[in-house]
Amino acid sequence: MIEEITKLIESRNQLAQQACGQYAALVNSIISSQTKDVNYISHTLDYMLDLCFDDQMLLLYRRLCRYLYDIDKETTASYINAYREMWDEKVKILGIIILKGWRYEVGEESFRGGYYFQKRV
Repeated sequence: MIEEITKLIESRNQLAQQACGQYAALVNSIISSQTKDVNYISHTLDYMLDLCFDDQMLLLYRRLCRYLYDIDKETTASYINAYREMWDEKVKILGIIILKGWRYEVGEESFRGGYYFQKRV
């Protein structure tokens, strides 16, 4: 079971790293072209939000939110709240509590890479 979880985490992290490269180019393009299309920016943030467990993706998400703030403060606030609701709260999966910044060590292995596991309280 632990080996399967480890493989899933590694796969998820690799996917996030690939996505970061693609989203970095997209975020740079939006900002450098000074795009004011709130729907387009919002659509981009929607997809990025799912990958904000990754620190690099979170930096891109925050950067795009800062850019959007000058265009539409209300929409920006909704994306900040969406991030908080999705990632700042404890999430229970299969009886395990996942919380950003914590670590759970199993035997001699420890999980790292965006999320750390903590024993169930």
